[in-house]
Amino acid sequence: ISNIFTDNPIVQRIHDIYRTIVSNDAQVTLIWIPSHIGIEGNELADKAARDAHTLHLTPVGLQLQGDVKNYFKHTIHNKWQNIWSLSHCKLQALQPSITCTERITLNRQDLVKIRRLRIGHTNMTHSYLLEAGEHPQCEVCNVPLTVLHLWDCPQFAEQRIRSNLKGDLKVDLKTHHNCVNAIKYLKDISVYNSI
Repeated sequence: ISNIFTDNPIVQRIHDIYRTIVSNDAQVTLIWIPSHIGIEGNELADKAARDAHTLHLTPVGLQLQGDVKNYFKHTIHNKWQNIWSLSHCKLQALQPSITCTERITLNRQDLVKIRRLRIGHTNMTHSYLLEAGEHPQCEVCNVPLTVLHLWDCPQFAEQRIRSNLKGDLKVDLKTHHNCVNAIKYLKDISVYNSI
């Protein structure tokens, strides 16, 4: 009770009541009474408490707001993680956990490119869907052109090395430093504007 900066709502309520009483020019003295013994009427309350103990009831504890908030936050996080873990989207493969990732501070255009790479949907790899055309193919490997293929195509191996990329999208699109390298790589292989 002596801590006026407590976040315990019960103690905060005691402080509020104390301030209200004192503001009305009343004097308040808090006294600690360590026992009920010898105080008239309290023996009856003690007996009732002992009798209630023998009823084998499930105790319902007083929940503090912070405890309830943390419980729901944890429960919602776990449910969201379970749903996310069962999803089959491309971003889930790159980011298996819903926990916050490192903040990437790039300009908006570069951030859009990184986000498109993360979800695997770029203008270069998916514009054919809007145009009702054929899925684009890698001219060197003759396989469907995908973001994953951009990261492992032998034609761009030297540029990946020069850009310090690991060849793993999970790693190369995770940190700010790696995202800067990924943007450099896209520009080196002349596909930045097609992403």
